[in-house]
Amino acid sequence: MPDMAMCEHPACPSRERCYRHAASGTRPGEHWQTYADFQPVGERCARFLRADPRPGPAPPERLEP
Repeated sequence: MPDMAMCEHPACPSRERCYRHAASGTRPGEHWQTYADFQPVGERCARFLRADPRPGPAPPERLEP
């Protein structure tokens, strides 16, 4: 379960590459999960977190917009 707000924006252009969006493969918490409707500006928003393609528990790095 990610300990962060997940994004619910249905048309975000980076939703498949952002760790906050379920479209990238991130699974929401089973019992408790916070969601937000982050608004993208261009290709991504200020809350963009790169989805890490490597296996394991390492968190993704934060990229500045």
